[in-house]
Amino acid sequence: MGIETVPNHADYRLLSKKALNALAAFTEIDLFLRGIVPLLGFRSCSLYYTRAERFAGETKYPFKKMILFALDGIASFP
Repeated sequence: MGIETVPNHADYRLLSKKALNALAAFTEIDLFLRGIVPLLGFRSCSLYYTRAERFAGETKYPFKKMILFALDGIASFP
């Protein structure tokens, strides 16, 4: 789709006020942040850490919801 996303990253981000204002300029209701934020064109860096195993329960994100999330991401970019 021409969008560069960061594999295996979380949806948490630290954005400058300038980047946040650029993100706020998008008028879409359901933003696919993993694709939109890199398109903003601001400098970025990665913070690597060792992710521990889940210690409580199972994921509440079923397979169907993951598929819908993927389709939403694909449909978000022409």
